[in-house]
Amino acid sequence: MPERRELTPARIGRIRSTANATACVSLRPASESNRTMAFAAHQRVRVNLAGLMIQGVTFHAAVTDALATVVRKTTEEPSAYLVDLLFSFKGLKEIEVPEERIRPA
Repeated sequence: MPERRELTPARIGRIRSTANATACVSLRPASESNRTMAFAAHQRVRVNLAGLMIQGVTFHAAVTDALATVVRKTTEEPSAYLVDLLFSFKGLKEIEVPEERIRPA
């Protein structure tokens, strides 16, 4: 069994700095409950927009924790939601985001 190493802030920084700018690095283990989570209209959430291109706007790696409010679910497979961003990014206020990039605020 491999040795488990503690995640310190310095180690997390090294992990993030070596990750591809368009990749989403998750430090939480994927579980069935994370994949089946549903969000309700008017729920405050945080969205990871890193590496996405939406309506001609590319979001850089630093946009991993944008605050938003769920408007409605737009598709079932793959699951996606229309969210209203708290702050506009280059004129974008409402965008569609895949469910795996959304977490409760």
